[in-house]
Amino acid sequence: MRRLLLVTLISAMLLSSMELRLLWTFDKPGNAIEDMAFSPNGLLGIASWDNCAYIVDQNGNLLNKKCGWDDMRDSDYLNGVFGFVNQDDYVYLFWEGKASWKVIDVGYKHNRAIALYDYGFVACNNYCAKYDFDGHLIWEVEVGGEVEEAVVHSGYVYLANKYGEKLQVLDLSLGQIVKEIEYDEAPSGVSVCGNYLAVTAKELYLYDISDPADPKLLWKTKGLEIDSYQHSPAFSPDCKYIAVANSKKELRIYDVEGNWVYRRHLPGIWSVAWWRDRISIGYKDGKVETYQVIGYVQRERSALVKAMVVVSNPNSYDLKDYQVRVRLPVDLKNKPIAITYNDSPVPFCYETTNYECTTDPTKGNGYVWIKVPFIPTNGETFLKVIVGTNGAVSGDKVFDFYDDFSYPNGPFEGNEKWEVHRYSDDRSKECVIDNGILWLVEKSWNKGCNVLAKNLRVKYNDKVVIEFEFKVDYVCGNVNDGDGLSLVIDGKDTAPDRGCSSGFRNQNQGINVNVNTGEGTRGSVSVSNTPEACSIGSDDLVYIDASPKKSQLSDGIVKVSLTGSEVRVRYEDLNPDGGRISGSMTYPIWNPGGLGYLMLGAGTSCSECSKSGCNSLDSAHGVDWIRVRKYADDMVVGIVVHLRNSDRLR
Repeated sequence: MRRLLLVTLISAMLLSSMELRLLWTFDKPGNAIEDMAFSPNGLLGIASWDNCAYIVDQNGNLLNKKCGWDDMRDSDYLNGVFGFVNQDDYVYLFWEGKASWKVIDVGYKHNRAIALYDYGFVACNNYCAKYDFDGHLIWEVEVGGEVEEAVVHSGYVYLANKYGEKLQVLDLSLGQIVKEIEYDEAPSGVSVCGNYLAVTAKELYLYDISDPADPKLLWKTKGLEIDSYQHSPAFSPDCKYIAVANSKKELRIYDVEGNWVYRRHLPGIWSVAWWRDRISIGYKDGKVETYQVIGYVQRERSALVKAMVVVSNPNSYDLKDYQVRVRLPVDLKNKPIAITYNDSPVPFCYETTNYECTTDPTKGNGYVWIKVPFIPTNGETFLKVIVGTNGAVSGDKVFDFYDDFSYPNGPFEGNEKWEVHRYSDDRSKECVIDNGILWLVEKSWNKGCNVLAKNLRVKYNDKVVIEFEFKVDYVCGNVNDGDGLSLVIDGKDTAPDRGCSSGFRNQNQGINVNVNTGEGTRGSVSVSNTPEACSIGSDDLVYIDASPKKSQLSDGIVKVSLTGSEVRVRYEDLNPDGGRISGSMTYPIWNPGGLGYLMLGAGTSCSECSKSGCNSLDSAHGVDWIRVRKYADDMVVGIVVHLRNSDRLR
């Protein structure tokens, strides 16, 4: 009895800890508010049965409106775009930064639910289809029943299938159903926050989606009585609470432990949305009310948000999944952090002292590479920095292509990233891994090897940045020697060769960036018509002279930027012996008639070592790491701003 009394008292305290205060009312819609979605800036997108979609500012003022020919059935928001779907068989997209609309025909099979992803949307009814923002169909799959609502998270689409009476999980890339969960009642809503998935099917169900393909039920309510037309369970920004409407004419709020913490009688309540400390209520008669949630504070997670990353885009176009290098404040260096956007994790990694990517904060050099989901035209994106939890991921998930060759020592046989081509099939000297370096050729006679990046194609007019660190292990102790190393962009032929060919039999291919190390007292980095990297100037279009580095031209970073009209190369010497060399060069782009192959290659013949004849092994050439990322015309800058105690996110 005492325990029951204590539980009752605690429940009463929780129920009284929140209250709603009306801020404004928006009464322009003429029929039921089917769904609503907030942007991070507090703009509210409203889907109404009066056929129209509305965009409303933080104070309830109408900013924009678009009407179709039937009920507006669903809404979503992601990365600067509001999405709406109408039963007139069209999707209506609104770009927040441009204040412009686009209308796309999706047909009757996809006219009930919409979920946005980075480059487009998924629209559903009894079929689901994935489109890009230009309306190109990527895949279509039959799901049966009728999808009432959908949401995208971590590469999967979660469907509340009303007439199928099930939750369905789709693989976003493949368009395949990977999981189904059946209910006794019709699911009407679905929402995601962090690792939580909320589903309404008369009751409220909460799932753990740490494995996004396999939701695990945490709890469900009893006696909540949610009607099939009342959907969109709304999470609080910190993922600690869930607000729902029910047929008892109530707004109810539960915490993620399953405790009922707030209730308010609101006749006609139809849909719910939550932004910061505000909850918007959509009603059956078309009215929208927005309330301040008195007593709500973002708990636990928000208490650890001590900084923001402000990323500025000076370009006249939006940037998506753009990689930005950001310097951390001294107090955050080597500390575990997580970074979020719209309360979802953002891929990032810590940069190491040798410029690789790591998930270990203690090995960081004070910089992080962040894959920012969206940066608006001439605008800024704000990312939360959460201290005390480590959210770093591998470089593969940050960059468009990444490898630091952290493979077991020995012959490199290729993998899901690389295809290997050896000249003499000598696995002890051609393409060998040694302590995280891919030695294209070890010290050897007449060897050669090249590697082709799988599942990646780079054309001459693409806009990308390719960076790699090269290594040279010289045979001679006092002069540059060896047959060089080449990066081939937009190549077409992987046939291997030896010596000065840099591992490529076909010398008439690609845009070539060569590390030239075969002229004794001279060395250079060049842009060339051929991958030949022995001599300097003979077939080079432009080069950075690294004289008089001699044998110290052994460790450097080459950055290649393809701008669409030019190839720009920046070389940074990492070996201080003999004086560091650096420089930049630019050359107009040309079409090499390639197949988009991105390749690395090197070869050996024999070493003169300033002696007569060819009488010793040639020098070894290798790559420590390589990464490919997106290019922007004007520099995108990210800075970390500490939040004062009074500014901490609420």
